[in-house]
Amino acid sequence: MAAPIPAAATANPYVQYSNNSTGTATIQSTGSVAPLGNLYLLETLLTHADPGDALVDYGQVVGVSSVGLSGIARASAAATTDYVPVEFNRSFKVEYMYIKGEDAAGNSAVAYGDIVYVDSDGELNKDSINGTPVGMYLGATISSGSSASGPVALGFH
Repeated sequence: MAAPIPAAATANPYVQYSNNSTGTATIQSTGSVAPLGNLYLLETLLTHADPGDALVDYGQVVGVSSVGLSGIARASAAATTDYVPVEFNRSFKVEYMYIKGEDAAGNSAVAYGDIVYVDSDGELNKDSINGTPVGMYLGATISSGSSASGPVALGFH
């Protein structure tokens, strides 16, 4: 059974936290890599066959439709709020990055599972229209219009 992780900001055990509050997209290298491509993902982000309880089970093939990847669940979920370890056929480097809560339309909160983009001015946010994808955000929600540092799985988009 997947144990609930206390806070989304610590959902990925492969993240090494550092502090970057410069207000730019400067990446602080952590050298943190999820071995064998394992990432802890919120159960509700996963697409899977329904084993009867609508929750993912150990060994199931799961999809992450928001990023077009699939993997194998390495634990069963007891609730939709559980973080399930998913093994992918690749590794993901997790970096702690400074992100602004906005998108193309203006201020917008950045939540766990959102894809993060870098704009031409170097700012990281949810602006998929004017930005280039960087990865999936794995931290606690960044309020609309606010800026904060948080973990991003690079290349997971």
